[in-house]
Amino acid sequence: MSAFVHGLSLTVIGMDVEVRRSAQGFSSMQSDVRPVLLIPAYKPTDAIIAVAEDIIASDAFQAVFCVNDGSGEAYDPLFAALTERGVIVVRHVVNLGKGAALKTGFNAIGTRLPDAVGIVTADADGQHVSADIVAVGRALSASDHALILGTRTFRADVPLRSRFGNIMTRYVLRIFTGIRTSDTQTGLRGIPMTMVPRLLRLSTRGYDFELDMLIVSKTQGYTLQEVPISTVYIDDNASSHFRPLADSAAIYFVLVRHIGNAIVTAFIDYVVFAIALSFGTSLLTSMVMGRLVAGLFNFFVGRAYVFKSHGNMFSETLRYVCLVLGLMLLSYGAISFLTAEGLTPYIAKIVVESFIFVVSFAAQRLFVFVGGKGQRVG
Repeated sequence: MSAFVHGLSLTVIGMDVEVRRSAQGFSSMQSDVRPVLLIPAYKPTDAIIAVAEDIIASDAFQAVFCVNDGSGEAYDPLFAALTERGVIVVRHVVNLGKGAALKTGFNAIGTRLPDAVGIVTADADGQHVSADIVAVGRALSASDHALILGTRTFRADVPLRSRFGNIMTRYVLRIFTGIRTSDTQTGLRGIPMTMVPRLLRLSTRGYDFELDMLIVSKTQGYTLQEVPISTVYIDDNASSHFRPLADSAAIYFVLVRHIGNAIVTAFIDYVVFAIALSFGTSLLTSMVMGRLVAGLFNFFVGRAYVFKSHGNMFSETLRYVCLVLGLMLLSYGAISFLTAEGLTPYIAKIVVESFIFVVSFAAQRLFVFVGGKGQRVG
């Protein structure tokens, strides 16, 4: 009996030691606020192994994750080599797209290392050199509520499809969202952990996910910080899986989606205004009726589906009403002036609302729907 009690005591002591060790390990994990590196990989080259080795040796990251995005059995030895070097590999059965791979990695990191300062993403094609990855990681650790972008210089020797696509997207993004960055498509980014929950809820799963990320950073109040990096294209970017036509169309659809609500709202406003005016209603009353109907549609659709805000409903409603009243007075004054100059109210309405459309969208993004800032995972 005494032997049994003695054995039981040893077991309890052993369990206590193990619990204390686990607690110490957990405490150590919590105190490690270095970023985590995430590499989404679809049929990668051997260059990914050298990058992983360099990053692990640098000790600038607390872990390296890689998502095998359905590369196939032929690439199993390569991913096994990564695992042997200490990389945590997560696998997709089939190819789901870069955005989907990033979100899988975000979720895996968020559940295992929720107290990391953030996640640095890098491409698997060897175009991001180790020194630049470390530089972005350090910028992320030192930043205060910023999305870090490793930005390239688009010289004449850069492949045409990469240079043209980036320049085009850069100006379209600036016009429609007000976001200014010199490299919209860079895959080397430092993402604060507070942004991860919001990114996981995005529906995009291809290359358009990275453009959506920029828009989320703006709507959620994050600043953009650029870190210059080397511009590397191997074999004229032959290893890239970016499809110029299909993937560019998907990227631009993100912008269309974010302005679609404003276009429909403008249409509703104009139809109600025109109908009211045709029945002999005064210009001001017709404008109020159009704004009231269109405004209700714009507010609820914009809040739920465009800006996806989770802020206080009352304060956002109050700000929206103030915006609508201000823009309506501006519109009324401009339409009255153009009508006095000889334009019909119908034409004047189109001219003025074309300007109001851009102002309204920007004001809602920056002034009205500012709620829903991300919280730390876990």
